[in-house]
Amino acid sequence: MAHLVSKGLRATLDSSLILPGSSGVSLDLIGKPGTAQLGLLADPPIIPAAASGGGIEGALSSLNAVAGTIRDLPLRQIAEHLRSTSARVDALVSDPALKDSLHKLNSSLTEIEKVAVTTRENIGPIAQSLRTAAASGACGRKTCGPAPRRLHASELRPRAVDQRADARGGIGSRTRAVSRGEPGLAAEGEREMTRKIPTFERWEMQRDVRAGFSPFRASILALILLAGCSFFSKSQSRFYSIDRIPGTPAATVRGLPIGIDSLEVPPGFDRREIVVQKANHALDVRGKEQWSASLAPMVLHTLAFDLASRLPEGMIVLPGESKPIAMRSMDVAFEEIVAGPESKVVLDARWILRGANGADVTRHERIETPISSLDSASIATGISQAVAELADRIVAQLGDPRA
Repeated sequence: MAHLVSKGLRATLDSSLILPGSSGVSLDLIGKPGTAQLGLLADPPIIPAAASGGGIEGALSSLNAVAGTIRDLPLRQIAEHLRSTSARVDALVSDPALKDSLHKLNSSLTEIEKVAVTTRENIGPIAQSLRTAAASGACGRKTCGPAPRRLHASELRPRAVDQRADARGGIGSRTRAVSRGEPGLAAEGEREMTRKIPTFERWEMQRDVRAGFSPFRASILALILLAGCSFFSKSQSRFYSIDRIPGTPAATVRGLPIGIDSLEVPPGFDRREIVVQKANHALDVRGKEQWSASLAPMVLHTLAFDLASRLPEGMIVLPGESKPIAMRSMDVAFEEIVAGPESKVVLDARWILRGANGADVTRHERIETPISSLDSASIATGISQAVAELADRIVAQLGDPRA
């Protein structure tokens, strides 16, 4: 028995298949050999039990362990995290800024494609210019044209009896005896002249090389300027305008001429850059996309001409015209004139028409104009339409007797 225990014999508690509800002790070789011994201090001897029971009790114990593990999982926190993640993904997908970013990316890709087309069209002439400049430089380095003829000392000697080789150039010849050392001096002078003449040729070559490098360097400079101009032409600002939209003339409106004395827009919006309202009270100021002038004078100019196209001739004093003595003045204050965060332009304005007899007419107008997207071109179109609708509402109120 002790040998079997050392081999791995262990006692387990199993359920009885014959008598339901009863249990029995089963002996099986299920232990690791050498990990237990038979207890001989008691009578009868004690057989070590297995670490876990087998049969139904073992299966139930395993199921209880799995159930405990599942119970310990933070299922509620996991569900909350999944719900929060789903909400954030939904908000990101439905955010108008994402649509606007995709539109800007599409516009950037279009501009890159245009640059590539322009580059393909101009690469041929640029390459030809570089080849021509390189050829000019090579010609300068090789000293194009016939090389200067080298003069030898023998050519400096007298060719006739009546010529002299000295610098004085005297006429006539003299005979005298040549000493033994003078032929050596003459040969040395000839070698000295031969050494000096290549130096003159090298100077001529360097001058020609410098002259030949000028067109090459000029072509490289022209190429750099062309690339720089192409880059900056693609990165310069774009300008937009608020256009006048003609309306139906109101022939029944009568009265003194009307001039717009003042027009105010919200602080921070009277600027050249196009401003777009974003979520959480944020503003997108587009530095590369601008109005052709500040926003307030552009809106005043457009509104005046929209009113002039809807009223009888001469009833609106246009910007720049002299004001008549008898006239009515109008003040317009915009609480809102902005696009975003949804794809629409919101115009909220209060205008006051001051009558010549002291009676004033005050109105509050709120106009929402849907636009296709929040790109600057669509915003300019939406603001033009909203200003035109404001002009329609002002003309409709001018039939009031107090006006």
